[in-house]
Amino acid sequence: MSTKGTKNAAALPSSSPTVDLNALAQKYIQALRAMREEIPEFIMPHKAQPHLVGIASTVSEQAVESCLAVSTTSPVLSEAVDADAVRFSQAYDKALSEVRDEMKITLAGLDYSIRLQRYKNGQATLRVLHFAQRLAKSPENAGLKAYIEEMRKGIRRRHKNGATPPAPPAATPPSIPA
Repeated sequence: MSTKGTKNAAALPSSSPTVDLNALAQKYIQALRAMREEIPEFIMPHKAQPHLVGIASTVSEQAVESCLAVSTTSPVLSEAVDADAVRFSQAYDKALSEVRDEMKITLAGLDYSIRLQRYKNGQATLRVLHFAQRLAKSPENAGLKAYIEEMRKGIRRRHKNGATPPAPPAATPPSIPA
C-alpha cells in the first residue's frame, strides 16, 4: 500500500474504490433509526421497563396455544385473556425473531470488520515503529525519537496469563523525625 503524497487517515487501499465512510455510516444510522420507528411496539430496555424474569419468561409456545384453546371453551376464561393480543404477540415473536437473528449476524460481522481495521492499523504502526527505531540510531534522524516515544506510549501490552501488570508502589513521603 502506497501512502506517497496522501495524508488522508481514512484512505482505502488503492485496489478499493473511494468511499466516503462517514456518509455511508450516517446513511446506515438513518436506515436503522427508520427501521426502529417502523417496528410496532418497539421498546428499548430501560430501568422503568419490566425485567422479564420469572416464570412468565419460561412459558412455552405450546402452553400459550393451550391457553388460547381453553379460553375459547369457557366465557369466564375468555375474559381472563385478550386472545387477539396474545395472537399478535405470537406473530410478533415469530416474524421479528428472524430479523433479530440477521441483525445479530450483521452486528458480529461489523464488529469483526471494525476490529480487523484496528488490527491492520496496529500492524502498520508497529512496522513504522520498528523502522523508526532503527533510523533514530543515526544522529540525522534524532527528531524521530519524540514520535517513537508517542507510539510506544500507545502500545498496550498484554501479559500471557491475562493479568494486568501490578501497579508501581505509591511513593511515600519521607518521614520527618520529631
